[in-house]
Amino acid sequence: MTIQRIDNPEIRKKQILLAAEAALGEKGFHNILLDDVARYANVSKGTLYLYFQDKDDLFDALFQSIASDINARMASLPDLGTLSPIQQLRRITEEQLVFFREHKEFFSQISLTKPEIYGKRTGGALRLHFAKYVRFLAEKIRAAVQSGELREHDPNLGALMLMALFRMFFLEASLLEPGVSAPLTLETAWDFFLRGVGREKRP
Repeated sequence: MTIQRIDNPEIRKKQILLAAEAALGEKGFHNILLDDVARYANVSKGTLYLYFQDKDDLFDALFQSIASDINARMASLPDLGTLSPIQQLRRITEEQLVFFREHKEFFSQISLTKPEIYGKRTGGALRLHFAKYVRFLAEKIRAAVQSGELREHDPNLGALMLMALFRMFFLEASLLEPGVSAPLTLETAWDFFLRGVGREKRP
């Protein structure tokens, strides 16, 4: 993949980040050289240093950019206030999966590696973003519990379970061969979250 070169500095910086994302998906973090990113972005290696100090600085900027994009996407969802808490949760996860698919290779790499691999600064940023998103989902789950749409449980654990379930849904779909349908559908994933798989007898 090579990106057409544009001379506007802000657009060029965005192109470099897109190139870094593409290189990450194809090569993995440890195998990427700045030469690879320069080639993908259709710029000289020297041009990269006009925007980023080193590889860690470049990928820190990439992760911050994607985190900012997904936060903005979640914040701009229309009509959430007209939905019940559980409907809000469903709408949020649907949009999250759309975003994940738009950045398929990136999230596949992130999901399969530990944050520390990306360096102290970027790894720390990933952990902070993860904790923030857990709190965001936990607030929605707490509201669903209070409304009676979900049974009583720890909202933080519920958020982690929901994230894990949809992470597996995304990974399964992204790792399948082209043309192969994933057995876990969005409807199935939601059914598992809402009902579980147990057959506990209630008094």
